Amino acid sequence: MNIDKKQLIQRIALLALLLLLLAPLSWVIAQGQAATTTLIGTYAGSVTIDEPAALGALDLVINVTDNNGALSGQVNGAKTQVFLGGPTFTGSVTSSQGVTPTFRIDSELFTGQVSGRAVQRQFTLVGEVLKDTDTLRGQYTETITGFTPKPMFVKGKFLLVRPTGSQVLIPIPSATPTTPGGPGNPPTPTATATATAQPGTGGAQSHAIYLPVISKK
Repeated sequence: MNIDKKQLIQRIALLALLLLLLAPLSWVIAQGQAATTTLIGTYAGSVTIDEPAALGALDLVINVTDNNGALSGQVNGAKTQVFLGGPTFTGSVTSSQGVTPTFRIDSELFTGQVSGRAVQRQFTLVGEVLKDTDTLRGQYTETITGFTPKPMFVKGKFLLVRPTGSQVLIPIPSATPTTPGGPGNPPTPTATATATAQPGTGGAQSHAIYLPVISKK
């Protein structure tokens, strides 16, 4: 009888120890599941440039896919006048229980022509994921190389949203459609990005302001 009682006590102690060991693991799993943040869909909005000159709001539309927190996607070049060609990007999402999720997106290094000069550009979006992943808000930075003797740094804020809960990706055209000119059929305007100098400045210290210019092809 004493032996059975001793074995019972040992089994109860072993079970209690097992429960104590498994409890933290279960909590970690639950926390990880609750902290999952997935960014998928077409986010549209604007970037408001503050430096080196105030340019107001510039349209920006991006398609984002998420593979376990690893982001990838492309700018919709047909929906914006400042990122012609639709550069691609990669990024990541950071989330934990009880803390607002954050994300970072870095574009590829892409090239273009500005006032006849070949330039290289790369932008970064860093911010918060809000409203059940329907809103992205934060800081915008860009580096432009080749237009001035030294790299130019552009800073601003962005706000991008998607339809509530929608993970639909709007198709991105492979090229901006144009219509040939002819009698009674004028050429379709094509948006290009052109830099102009800030009024009142000159020389190497002048700031580049990117404005949409409509030209006929």
